[in-house]
Amino acid sequence: MTNYQSLSNNIRLFLSVCFLLTLFSCSSHKESSKLRIELEINENWEFITEELSDEQNFWKENENIEIISLPHTWNKNDLLNSTTYKRAKFQYNKKLILDDNLIGKRVFLHFEAVNQIADIYINSKFIQQHKGGYTAFTVEITDNVLFGKGNENILSVVVDNRFNKNIPPLSADFNFYGGIYRNVWLIATNQIHFSLSDYGSKGIYISTPKVSESEASVQVKGIIKNQTDSQKELTV
Repeated sequence: MTNYQSLSNNIRLFLSVCFLLTLFSCSSHKESSKLRIELEINENWEFITEELSDEQNFWKENENIEIISLPHTWNKNDLLNSTTYKRAKFQYNKKLILDDNLIGKRVFLHFEAVNQIADIYINSKFIQQHKGGYTAFTVEITDNVLFGKGNENILSVVVDNRFNKNIPPLSADFNFYGGIYRNVWLIATNQIHFSLSDYGSKGIYISTPKVSESEASVQVKGIIKNQTDSQKELTV
């Protein structure tokens, strides 16, 4: 085996180890490391088929629903018809029941993409807005949900794909699908964890600032968030 092949294998091994780190939350010296909980929540969404008007922000009640699974778009049949192609504002609802084992965790929703403006509500309370149909984003909902099997939470996502001159791209050689057209995840972490709020990332960044046939350097950076009430000594 040449030195170059050995170096390449070492880099691959190191990157694999770094990737596995993204699956773990940081822990204090008093806690053992625990896996981050990630649950895909694509099934059993309600899509309200009646669009929201300009004056409406949110449907509190509406019986015009269709049960759907994600990914979903309301443009599946009209993309090639310029007269019926719908750019509008619609609402999705999803029931969330958070088990008791999530008490004490930080709870997040991770959206891989929503086109193109997404307003997130929990139990009719506005939480956060995201603009841009091609980037992931994460929303923390810890302080806005009820825990326990007997408590039901309603996640609502109002999606707007109407033309907006302030949100690129304004034109393209592909279609603009309105809706939650990629996966959605429920994520639970420890109180101390790699940050999920940095542009929808996992909070870990790996780069190779120097690579040659004889050597390579790998740089790993992490954004760690401490959401306890005191300073902690950490082991990663």
